[in-house]
Amino acid sequence: MLYVWILERKGEPVVALRVGESRIVARMYDTLPASKVRLIEISDSTPRTADGFGVGSKAADLLVAHRDLAMISGGKECVFFFQRSLRGLTFVVPPEACTQHREPGARVKAEDLFLPDTKITTIWIKGSH
Repeated sequence: MLYVWILERKGEPVVALRVGESRIVARMYDTLPASKVRLIEISDSTPRTADGFGVGSKAADLLVAHRDLAMISGGKECVFFFQRSLRGLTFVVPPEACTQHREPGARVKAEDLFLPDTKITTIWIKGSH
């Protein structure tokens, strides 16, 4: 394990570790020995969901396999997660891969939310949404 600080935003302590062949970053609430993990960040393509999705998978394929999309947001990252099927996982794609913002309330098919061939770059694991 490697204990470091990520200096984005206000900065936060993290633990970088290897689990098998995977590299994982655990973002912590603070530096106390009893500190809890706030978020696990996976940017390695080795870890996969039970049905085979992970970093490098096409976002469109994931949306076809899991039809319970709960939310998508943009900004510095474009993220989405699922209401029931993959609860606790948030999938990140590059912000430039998200299609243009639609009018509030406009109906859009989930498959049309991203540019074709958009791949997942990061997965966040947290307690619940």
